[in-house]
Amino acid sequence: MTAQLPSVTVIVPAYNARATLQRCLDALRNQTYPQDLRRVIVVDDGSTDDTRKIAEKSGVKVLVQPNKGPAAARNLGAREAQSEIILFTDSDCEPLHDWIAEMVAPFSDRGVAGAKGFYVTNQSSLTARFVQAEYETKYKGLMLRDSIDFIDTHAAAYRRDLFLENGGFDTSYKGATAEDVEFSYRLSARGFKMVPARNARVLHRHPENIGDYFRKKCRYAYWRAVTWQKHPEKAIGDSYTPNAQKLEVMLSPILVFLLAGSLFVPSVFFTALLLVLLIFLLNESSYLLQAKDDFCLLAAVPLFTFLRGSAGALGAGTRLIEIMLSRPLGSFKFYN
Repeated sequence: MTAQLPSVTVIVPAYNARATLQRCLDALRNQTYPQDLRRVIVVDDGSTDDTRKIAEKSGVKVLVQPNKGPAAARNLGAREAQSEIILFTDSDCEPLHDWIAEMVAPFSDRGVAGAKGFYVTNQSSLTARFVQAEYETKYKGLMLRDSIDFIDTHAAAYRRDLFLENGGFDTSYKGATAEDVEFSYRLSARGFKMVPARNARVLHRHPENIGDYFRKKCRYAYWRAVTWQKHPEKAIGDSYTPNAQKLEVMLSPILVFLLAGSLFVPSVFFTALLLVLLIFLLNESSYLLQAKDDFCLLAAVPLFTFLRGSAGALGAGTRLIEIMLSRPLGSFKFYN
């Protein structure tokens, strides 16, 4: 039976990951996929803690490089792998016991080039609950599709030869940003088929507070704007990001402007403020529906989506300013 299954290498980039790596490796050790067909490679991306020692004690293959970022680390792991299928996850993820099997299942179709898995969390904080609701709203759209153009590397699978032939991840992306999105856009543009691995899940710790969430969204928006420069057709739409989220990026700054105007000239601005606020709330209907069984989360959705829109405007706007001023990529350090 196992002879019919492909060999698999799971690649885990790790940078100063002592707090989470052991749980990740324990989860990968306890997979249902046949042990003789799976291998784990940890790529230590120049850690200054005992990440390397933890990985070596776990008995997995360990590669070491100077700190170059996760894109370079994943590429190194892919070159080292000898398997038919390569899987990527992050050092702060704990794949569920059937994750490898579920990630590999779509490749029984020889036309499938890549597959995407999904996050779950067991956190109880309001911010983490919103983040999971945000993901679940997007997942619903993906699940309706036979093919997708968006794979992120917390739970990603590719045919190894195809991954390498298409250049792997773009190492100009610093930190965990949008190098995975750019690669999947690249494959999509070249006609390769990617699909959701509908039952593949990894346990993850989302941001616990609003500040961390806002900073993360700023960084993602900045690097997504960089990606849209490379793939301008995706600025209009992809299989993952709802158009409602893009509309937030326009509405949130307008709300700020109208609110400020209402404080000084309410007779001019207040009616417009109420109208735009109504449009904003209607735009968030899918997120409100996702949170309908959690009253506290439901009440917080407008705040979180407003912050998400504001972060999107700030991140994308920063990249636009760089372009206008002919500043180099990353001048404002949004990748940190």
